[in-house]
Amino acid sequence: MIKLSDTTRLLLHCIQLNHTKNTRDEIESLAQKSIDWDAFEEYALWHGIAPLSFIGLRDIQDGQWLPVQLFETLKVEYRKNLIRNTMLFSELENIIGAFGEQQIPIVLLKGAAITKMVYKDIGLRPMSDIDILVKREHIHQSVKAIESCGYRHYDREDLEQLLNTRYHVVYFNPDTNVLLEIHWDITSDHHPSLVRSHISDLIEKWWSRVSNVVTGFDKVFHLHPIDLICLLSIHFFKHRFIKQRACFSSKGAILQLCDILNVICFYQDEISWDELRAESQKMGLYRIVSVSLWVVKVVFSEVIIDRTAFFEKLDIDRCDKEVAVYAVKRICKIKDKHEPVPSEFIRTDKTSSYLNRAAGIANKFFPDPETLSKIMNKPISSNWFYLNYFSRSLFLLKRYGKTFYKRKYLKEEGILKRWINEID
Repeated sequence: MIKLSDTTRLLLHCIQLNHTKNTRDEIESLAQKSIDWDAFEEYALWHGIAPLSFIGLRDIQDGQWLPVQLFETLKVEYRKNLIRNTMLFSELENIIGAFGEQQIPIVLLKGAAITKMVYKDIGLRPMSDIDILVKREHIHQSVKAIESCGYRHYDREDLEQLLNTRYHVVYFNPDTNVLLEIHWDITSDHHPSLVRSHISDLIEKWWSRVSNVVTGFDKVFHLHPIDLICLLSIHFFKHRFIKQRACFSSKGAILQLCDILNVICFYQDEISWDELRAESQKMGLYRIVSVSLWVVKVVFSEVIIDRTAFFEKLDIDRCDKEVAVYAVKRICKIKDKHEPVPSEFIRTDKTSSYLNRAAGIANKFFPDPETLSKIMNKPISSNWFYLNYFSRSLFLLKRYGKTFYKRKYLKEEGILKRWINEID
């Protein structure tokens, strides 16, 4: 297990839902220790958990140890989020009404699905947009319904092109600046991390067991608890790799892990690890689900014991545990302290070695004359041509020299990137 600082431990206790007396006592005890309050605030904002941490600190009986400015900052974040989410759910009701008039069934995803149901207080969980799932055959009808609500197409690509290359279309309301993502799938082969199931009828399986018991709206559904956990696990790893960069990012990770843990706690009487393992294996999602849950188990090790026995049988193989350990190490840092390591310096193929990597770097510094001539746009016959090797080397050292000081992260980045790209 990874040793956490008292600052991190305090934050992880503060963001739990339904605090027990033991939790409140632990928060009060930790708050009296040498807490780095600046780091606490930075961590809470970085991971999107400032509103949750505010509620946790608010429950302390005697707040004499809390910096006044910190408490006010967290309170402001909670209030801003409450106002924002109130507006988002008002928009969601309008959207539900428009889809209902067209008799289009929809499934609420991510924040729209769990903020009210699991967190209860809509000010606790930040939401950047609204996500819904529709059947692929209803996408054109869905677009007409959402445009009737004043939404405009956000993507530059044509809808037909998006249907072939993406898994959702984005619309925005110019009056409220609300973004709406209409999904017909959960991800695509074109996503940089390639986190997906290769089961062709996955979405059909999810649709076959949705329920509207929780929503109370006709034609508005929630995913089955197992499918919801699978979705949140995919969502967690999709957002660890930003665009095409090689760097694993921890930004927002704690909030996404909170989502997974809180959904498990919410449904703990209805599902078990054995059921989730069996179903995720059928869907081709077992590895990503098991690693995500292992990360949840390690990060929240101090608070999980009192909340659920779901994790007792959780097991992953040695290779996946190595990936999970690196993920936890990155997440438990206050922020991403290191800029992305240039992808040129990371080999993700299985045959990669430090020798091969060094040879690749040498070739970039000292290419053959023909290649260098093209790069520098200078003829080989020009005077002093070979001085370009010197000037190019200086340029590359200035640009990538700091990578030398990050060399201990190269192995971690390579392992994480290779794993995420090879999940099947």
